[in-house]
Amino acid sequence: MSQPKALSPKISVCIPVFNGERHLAEAIESVLAQTLADFELIICDNASTDTTGEIAQKYADKDKRVVYVRNAENIGVCANYNLSFSKARGQYIKPFAHDDILAPDFLEKMAAILDSQPDVGLVSCGKNIVDADGKVVDQHWQFPKSRKISGRDVIKYNLIRLTNWVGEPACVMFRRELTGSGFDANYYHYCEIEFYFRLLENSDFYYLSETLCSFRVHQGSVSSRNHRAMLFALDIFRLGKQYRKYIEEIGESEEMFNRRAVESIAVHVDHLRRTKGLTCENLNSGDYQDAISQLNGFKEVSFRSVQYLTEVLAQLHDSQCRFETERARLQAELTNLRNSTSWRITAPWRKLVAKRRVLR
Repeated sequence: MSQPKALSPKISVCIPVFNGERHLAEAIESVLAQTLADFELIICDNASTDTTGEIAQKYADKDKRVVYVRNAENIGVCANYNLSFSKARGQYIKPFAHDDILAPDFLEKMAAILDSQPDVGLVSCGKNIVDADGKVVDQHWQFPKSRKISGRDVIKYNLIRLTNWVGEPACVMFRRELTGSGFDANYYHYCEIEFYFRLLENSDFYYLSETLCSFRVHQGSVSSRNHRAMLFALDIFRLGKQYRKYIEEIGESEEMFNRRAVESIAVHVDHLRRTKGLTCENLNSGDYQDAISQLNGFKEVSFRSVQYLTEVLAQLHDSQCRFETERARLQAELTNLRNSTSWRITAPWRKLVAKRRVLR
């Protein structure tokens, strides 16, 4: 007699991890402490070389909701996320980084939004930003009040701001039926937001203005490594090409978008230079195998930057020439005035006026 098929959980929490021994247990504990208990926790170990596997297996042995999968070799962050998505059985998927933390009512409140809003495909929330030791260093809310927004509008807003306006995996939950092909491994830093774009092309977005998670920022995080390698710069131009139709809808030309992209990259680099000590010498190229693709991407970044710089310098030179011409004209008029008869005749009167001002 065949065994009855196990019921699917409501939510699949997916944690891709590589060498996460320092923070993994805390992340797992925050999932197991949820007020909504109808979930599975899928941990995909990307061939870690530390004690990550032992930690994950310990929890899998104690709690049947925990599923531990170990990859024979490291397949990359995006592919590991996608592997965890492919194993998910839940109605909703909660992606989660191994060094982040969930508030106890995260799953309950986020699932309630998706349950009550069938046209919403992606929901996000406010977050604490914590350091490597878990100390809160900042808080972030996208809006002061909760609200639903058209998915297409969210795409446009993100393209205008050129940043991940929705939030990191720690902040979001989405419907499994919308997963599609998952994260695009051609992206380095903005693979998450590009994935959100595909979710939102056919659904709406809901923002819950409650702080329900903690996003950890530290030197070893993927985000920090991508910033130090300037890989975010490559993704900005890639997003602009892939979602060109939305840029056209807001009435922006390709040239204007490229200008904004260069300006945004410059601001990011200057921030990293001032706050993180980034220099050309200490740029971290990362451990990536697609060096040719990166080189081609940086060729475009360099070309667009030089093109924009040339235009700015030309405008500056033109302004300087106009300034010099105008200054020469005014200087000539002033010389003519001082050499005029009227200037000489009124000289005593001007001296008298000047003396009266001093006496006052």
